[in-house]
Amino acid sequence: MQPTSIGTPPWVPGAVHHGIAPEFSRLKEWEKLPTKYYDLEARQGIHQFIPGVDTPVWAYNGVVPGPTFQARIGEPCVVRITNSLPVETSVHLHGGHTPAHADGHPEFYILQGQARDYFYPNCVPLLNGEPDYTESPSTCWYHDHAMDITAHNAYMGCAGFFICQDDLEGSLIDSNVLPKPPYDVPLVIADRTFNADGKMY
Repeated sequence: MQPTSIGTPPWVPGAVHHGIAPEFSRLKEWEKLPTKYYDLEARQGIHQFIPGVDTPVWAYNGVVPGPTFQARIGEPCVVRITNSLPVETSVHLHGGHTPAHADGHPEFYILQGQARDYFYPNCVPLLNGEPDYTESPSTCWYHDHAMDITAHNAYMGCAGFFICQDDLEGSLIDSNVLPKPPYDVPLVIADRTFNADGKMY
């Protein structure tokens, strides 16, 4: 997924109904690379799980899986997520080290027609005051996390990849030890059942 802006917010951070994680005010503590800003919309769409058969989905930017984020350790991201679905949502980045306010608590809703800014510092935790790269985020995913409807919303398509790369992985790619895109392909396996009309069961 391409950022809306790099280094300079395209909109006022936090100028939405729910605001942004308070830790964003300490951005310089996290930032090794310029901050990337993204716009993401949870909305209805159509996907062909079965070739030639249209299936209604609820998805980020209308696609299943949702757009793939590519980030580096030390490269913070702010994602403004707008909810255009007929139900409330809450988005959780699974595998990241994320401030509580931006971690997608099941009751931190994005109500219908509203938006929320999520701050992902893309950092590693500290162990005895030093960065612990053994806990570095890598192949992560983001998904709906709203109270009591997480399974339904994720089943309907509200999930996508968030891939985070550290300097070691970057150097292995640059030296051709690890494959470069398009050969490094993320894979997701999901179990869905369909009605005769193509809709999900």
